[in-house]
Amino acid sequence: MEVYNLFYGAVYLFTGLWTGSFLNVCVWRFPRQLSPIKGRSSCPRCGHALSPGDLVPVFSWLFLRGKCRYCHRPISRRYPLTEALTGLVFLLCFYVFGAGFRSVPACLFASALITAAWIDWDFTYIPDGISLFILLAGLLSLIPLPAYGLLTRFSWKSLGDHIVAAVLIGSALFIVSRLTGGGIGGGDIKLLAASGFYLGLPRGLLALFGGYVLAAVWIVPALMHGKIHRRSSIPMAPFFAVSLILSLLWGEQILNWYLNLVFRGGV
Repeated sequence: MEVYNLFYGAVYLFTGLWTGSFLNVCVWRFPRQLSPIKGRSSCPRCGHALSPGDLVPVFSWLFLRGKCRYCHRPISRRYPLTEALTGLVFLLCFYVFGAGFRSVPACLFASALITAAWIDWDFTYIPDGISLFILLAGLLSLIPLPAYGLLTRFSWKSLGDHIVAAVLIGSALFIVSRLTGGGIGGGDIKLLAASGFYLGLPRGLLALFGGYVLAAVWIVPALMHGKIHRRSSIPMAPFFAVSLILSLLWGEQILNWYLNLVFRGGV
């Protein structure tokens, strides 16, 4: 079992690193209306096409000391950070969901969130295609899995519960947006609604609340130090992405811990 975990852990880590490299391409090309699968990757500064040796996740950046091989100008640390982060998240998905089919939608969901977080951070918008991708990952997660040699039946009740979660979360955020005059963007609403469909109501609400808590932890000090202003446009997807991934991996444990804390505290 130990060898099994080490082997599959390495596979998930390796796959996550290369997926993170692809996510870097998506983050760069999606806002510029470019296909992430057409054309060779190039240096974002000098435009020189990159060779396969320049594209090895994390290690190429370290080997080149964070500089382009051709123009020698610095390459953002974000690239190896995204690759390492995606590798870590894939590894955690393996340890939480196992090496079977259940971990595949989880990895896809997390990849979409990482992409949305960086695009929103740079451009304060979230492509609708990312929310649609999350919906498809959510449908994939509901496919019946073989159990004891038999294929379990599809649960229409489970599908209905996830649809209700998406509608409730999306509607609540839409109402808040209207009441606050656009205090939350349409991209955030779609992202959270789609994520609510994937996670279901309890974990979806947990992620929504956690995202605002994380945002407050960053926003309040930034306001106090004058780094942002009250009317500044705040990209929320990075904070939601963190809370959604945490809820994906350990949502049930967090909810059980909180409920135990509340009820024990009330006794």
